[in-house]
Amino acid sequence: MKKVCMFVVAMVCLFTCASAGAVPVTVYTDDVEASSGSSVEVPVYFTGASEIGSMDLVLKYDSDVLQAAGISGSDLGSNSFMESNVAIPGEVTVALADSSGITGDGAVIAVSFIVLGDIGTSSTVSVEEVVLHNVGLVEIVAETADGVVTVTDAGSESVGYGSMMLASVGILCICALFMRRRD
Repeated sequence: MKKVCMFVVAMVCLFTCASAGAVPVTVYTDDVEASSGSSVEVPVYFTGASEIGSMDLVLKYDSDVLQAAGISGSDLGSNSFMESNVAIPGEVTVALADSSGITGDGAVIAVSFIVLGDIGTSSTVSVEEVVLHNVGLVEIVAETADGVVTVTDAGSESVGYGSMMLASVGILCICALFMRRRD
């Protein structure tokens, strides 16, 4: 009986020590603004990553506002092997593997979207499912947070300014031509 009791106490201590140092990794997307008709990259970030060896991720979004075009590796995930599926409207699935392990805080991948929505519309880009494993294949607890892509008229101001400059140059040329003819 004494051996069983000592075994139980040892297991409780081992479990408590292992879970006390376990800080969950946060996987999240950020808020982004984009103009209608443009393309935009939405980064997926890790905070508190330590030797992440693999990630399976499902992102959901409003397919009336955005259309997924592809993914690419960002700072932390630049050396990772990635596969993705963007063919299902409203959903992006990503599988990532990194044999050396991803450690640190920062962008892991970037999802490219084509902005379909009108000015004033928005779409949440939510982390629906995420499964993380370290390089030793032990599952890691993950917390998630969602970002929003808001469609703005940011791109239209530069077009208007360029058109105004072109019109101004045209008017100056016409004025110069008339002044020359008067002389």
